[in-house]
Amino acid sequence: MPRLVVGLLALALLGPRVQALQLLPKTLDAKGAREVADQVVANVIARDTDNLFKRMEAVFQQSTKPAALRPTLEAIFAYGGRPLEAQFKAADEGSKTYLDGTRKPMIKVWYAVSTTKNKKGTYFLFVEVVPDGTRLACTTFSIVAFTNGVPEYLR
Repeated sequence: MPRLVVGLLALALLGPRVQALQLLPKTLDAKGAREVADQVVANVIARDTDNLFKRMEAVFQQSTKPAALRPTLEAIFAYGGRPLEAQFKAADEGSKTYLDGTRKPMIKVWYAVSTTKNKKGTYFLFVEVVPDGTRLACTTFSIVAFTNGVPEYLR
């Protein structure tokens, strides 16, 4: 009986937040996450910031204006060049923890990219996909290089 009281007390104090967390999927649809990531990559390559913005999660859309995405893309491109093509390499399953402590399951999809400055396999584009209401959405993407060598699973 004491466990039930503690459980009901916790539910009363935390209310909807606990219920919302319980409704989140423990894993994501890998095929759906890959489709979202492929669309994000296509938008990045095409510099299509309008559609890229639509694929971002709601918390990003609510805190940023669509016009802010173009300078962000240009800053990413300045790092390793503008991507010209991408090749899927791997997908990692994990979770994302937000500043407020909220956690969501996440799939990080990796692509080798050729850019205006480098051949394919020097730089990698990753796209992180999370559940966002009734859809899957991009939470983060970037182009990176590995200073200590490319991990085997991305070669």
